[in-house]
Amino acid sequence: MNYIILSDIHGDTSYLRQFGERLQGRVEYLTPYSRIDLNTKLPSESQYEFFKRVSSLDVYFESALNKLKQSHSPVSVIGFSVGATVAWRLAALDLPTLNQCIGVFGSRIRDYLYIKPVKPTVLLFSNEEHYFSTDVLESNLVKKLQLAMPHDDIKTIADDGILSKTIFSVVKR
Repeated sequence: MNYIILSDIHGDTSYLRQFGERLQGRVEYLTPYSRIDLNTKLPSESQYEFFKRVSSLDVYFESALNKLKQSHSPVSVIGFSVGATVAWRLAALDLPTLNQCIGVFGSRIRDYLYIKPVKPTVLLFSNEEHYFSTDVLESNLVKKLQLAMPHDDIKTIADDGILSKTIFSVVKR
């Protein structure tokens, strides 16, 4: 299996690399930044301010889409935070090389509830978020998109208590 891992706003970190090393197959990493962008971060700037200044969800989405279009073999996309939101948006496209999407802690998915995935998709959310209610997001996803609640094999991922019951498995019907 081939993977593209979409980072959060912190970019290509050692934690992301450790995660990727556990996967079987070829792994590529994509961040919302170019090498030039990384050299322009101001000392007083928060990572989120930096992300907003040099990138955006739309720019990141286009970058990931281009990467998928260049692929010649099936790819599973795993996204974290803003990367999860990008993965969610990609799941709505019927790209021949896109095998499945997994989104972890994609809080901005709440801004893209109109999306209807056509690829197998798994979404994982934290128990609590400071800026929005995961219960409301869960309810909206279930109502608007008629998503399936998780199967037991997916629920086992949440046994460590970090993840909530808000895990969705969306399969192409």
